[in-house]
Amino acid sequence: MVDHPPHAEPEQPPSIWTATPRLIQGIPDWYPYGCPVDGPYKIPQLPLVLPTDVPRETRPFDKVASADPRAGTMLNFYVDEKKLRRLLWNPARFASSWEGVWGISSPDFSIWDEWPPQFRQTATWLNRAIGRVFADHGFTVVPHVRWCDRSDYDHCFAGVQYGSLVAVSTHGSWRAGDLRHGFTMGLSDLKERLAPSAVILHGPINRVVRRELSGIELVHFDADRTRRNKAA
Repeated sequence: MVDHPPHAEPEQPPSIWTATPRLIQGIPDWYPYGCPVDGPYKIPQLPLVLPTDVPRETRPFDKVASADPRAGTMLNFYVDEKKLRRLLWNPARFASSWEGVWGISSPDFSIWDEWPPQFRQTATWLNRAIGRVFADHGFTVVPHVRWCDRSDYDHCFAGVQYGSLVAVSTHGSWRAGDLRHGFTMGLSDLKERLAPSAVILHGPINRVVRRELSGIELVHFDADRTRRNKAA
């Protein structure tokens, strides 16, 4: 536990903690009842996505206006956690503003290594449940897979169909050596458990990651800030 200096405001908690009071009230009314679920945590399953084509670019979901052309753009959720909280109440309300995009990745709710297991599992549950809502609205939803370390493997691959196109991101974990190591170590399990037909990788990449994903089609996109800096 970290002691804050006198009169200092504690850091704003991540979205999953903010969501907890809402989830304690019961399953949200937007939950996609009737969809298949996976594993002991009943994680909703996303439809299979095959890479008959792949996106040409990706943009944060709140920057859809900058997508050009929309038809080649995958919207992502690699944004500040407080922006993701807007999805927790009524995710379907965003659907009309995203018409015409190539597709979206399922929401990237953070999984922190200091969190207890139940919060990390809930982050995956929300990822798949909200992603399923958008899939049921007709969007191509690429399953985004997030883990910190081996303790996440029992839930982080759930709800993703074998052989599907998947998305991963190094954004937010590349500066810390332990998180970078945890991400890299998990790639072999990703390949073994899901055998993805292709991987969309967002954020920094190095030769170790490329080696771990060898034999799989890799589509790489820079993080939004990096892309803007390169264009400047």
